[in-house]
Amino acid sequence: MGYKHLGIDERIYIENQLKFKIKISEIAKNLNRSISTIIREVNRNKDNNHYFSLIAQNKAENRKQSHIYFHKFKNRELVKYVQQKLLLGWSPEQIYGRIKNFHKEWIISFKTIYNWIYSWLLEKVTNKNLRRKGKKRKYQENRGKFNGKSIKERNANVNNRVTLGHWEGDTVVSSRGKSKSCLINLVERTSRFL
Repeated sequence: MGYKHLGIDERIYIENQLKFKIKISEIAKNLNRSISTIIREVNRNKDNNHYFSLIAQNKAENRKQSHIYFHKFKNRELVKYVQQKLLLGWSPEQIYGRIKNFHKEWIISFKTIYNWIYSWLLEKVTNKNLRRKGKKRKYQENRGKFNGKSIKERNANVNNRVTLGHWEGDTVVSSRGKSKSCLINLVERTSRFL
């Protein structure tokens, strides 16, 4: 399960609990969050030694806007430098190391460089330019995957329509127009409820 950022409701809860001097561990437990998440949240967003949910929310939104990695793409000099080094066969890790040691005014990570490559933000640069010809990102299609049992595997009660609660499904996919559309047909076997 991926990390989920704190929302305004949770921040209001934190603010109210802190007013009543409730322990951080108790707040974390009630929010189903780790203690370190709550400690970081409070320390990062304190204002004059007090935690206010609205101020915390505004600070979080401002940080989110300023940390979108594509903003670095606006620095054409940095982009040109990265692109040239990739075309020379440098790895994103090598480029990051060189920037960190010799171009400290540029703040970038090697993951950002990989993201640029995968997003096609660097003209002329492809996976072929990576030294180890890194694994291509594969985007898996999850729609339309069947997770139920096959008709061949169902037991006699289902086939004889003796008990309720057994459903049969079928899908229809249409590619009419610009996008595909899907329809699923579900039927309860005993009652024939569709």
